[in-house]
Amino acid sequence: MSSPGEGPDASPERQPFFDPGALGRQKPPHEAAPSGLPAQAQGSAPDSAPSPPPPPPPSPPETLTSAPFPMRFEVAYPERLSRLSTFFRGFLIIPVWFFLYLVQTLQYAAMPAGWLTVFLRRRYPRWLFAANSGAFGFEARAWSYALLLTDRFPSFDTGTSPVTLEYDDPPQGELSRWRVFFWKGVLLIPHFILLSFLMVGVVVVVFLSWWAILFTGRYPRGLFGFVTGVTRWYFRVLGYFASFHDRFPPFVLSAAAGPAASSTVVISGVLGALAAGGLAVLIGVAAAMANEPHVESVDYDQLARGVPQGGVTVETFSGNIDVWLDEVTDPGDDLVPILDVERDERMIVFTWQVDNFSDDSAWVRPGEIRLKAETDGEIETYDASLIVVGGEVAPGKIAGDDGDRVQAVFIIPRDAEPTELRFTAGFLTLGGIKYRFK
Repeated sequence: MSSPGEGPDASPERQPFFDPGALGRQKPPHEAAPSGLPAQAQGSAPDSAPSPPPPPPPSPPETLTSAPFPMRFEVAYPERLSRLSTFFRGFLIIPVWFFLYLVQTLQYAAMPAGWLTVFLRRRYPRWLFAANSGAFGFEARAWSYALLLTDRFPSFDTGTSPVTLEYDDPPQGELSRWRVFFWKGVLLIPHFILLSFLMVGVVVVVFLSWWAILFTGRYPRGLFGFVTGVTRWYFRVLGYFASFHDRFPPFVLSAAAGPAASSTVVISGVLGALAAGGLAVLIGVAAAMANEPHVESVDYDQLARGVPQGGVTVETFSGNIDVWLDEVTDPGDDLVPILDVERDERMIVFTWQVDNFSDDSAWVRPGEIRLKAETDGEIETYDASLIVVGGEVAPGKIAGDDGDRVQAVFIIPRDAEPTELRFTAGFLTLGGIKYRFK
């Protein structure tokens, strides 16, 4: 016979070693179950006890949203625009351009001071930030007025303007000194390229919107958003280039976009470096080509008989300059008695006719005319012993709308054969004129 509190379920063979669900539910052994109740009603039956509720699922981790870009640009959409003001906008914007030119001249002159301070102290001067950001704000209002986004004439009063351009204060002591100017300029090359194409689209859109405003008095909302977005993109790039912050601008028009991702910065840096390298190569090639002289083939015998050779027209901003190699006197020992010639030497005199049809003077200086001559299979280069311009020893000039003669005197070995003459006066191309004798 079982003792009180014992039942079939309480046998050692069937009792679990440890039942967490039974904690707090089992009764002490001296408390017997009420008579007449089945054994399953007693608290010692853990198998029939209700299971505890499952633990709640873990909360998903909070998603970190990207920080907003430290610049805001908005233009309040106008429900109605003045047809008269829109029609004459090209004339009304003229005084704004004059004043904006003055503001930008002062601003871009002061911008290197900000770069230098960031490089030395990793901080942007607050007074300079206030001045430059204020200048950017006026530029934004001027552009918005020019692009027909508003009828409000641009002014320095930001309180009543529908155009808002705000930059966050620069983080003092946290700006990167190595990104100033050059590196940021390289990073922004893809932005500059895309913005140049977008600006072409803005010109087309503004032209279409000009007609739409004249007929309807409203700026089409979609076109308005595009022009506003491109302008926002432009001022994001300006603020980054000015080193107001180190947040790389995104390649989007939206106002809600945050800074670009790190991968975007890396890609922009690679593309910008490739573009900068390609541009450097092109500049080097162009400089090398520009340094190449203009080559003229000259019959030396014909030149000695007084037949002009190698006529060249040099184009300048203020007019053309014609240069003719008129003649050569070989030997010319009797022409310049003031120079001493040794027995085994001879004197050669080259004469040019220079007609200056430009407004500027054409200068010829010593050292700008050289002759190459061959002696016993070896070629030597000789500087002119004397250069005369209009009867006066160089340096000398040929005034604008005037013409005169230029003479160069060389002393070379008597048996030397002239092969090449080089004229590199400043008014010529970078490489000058090279005359090859045949």
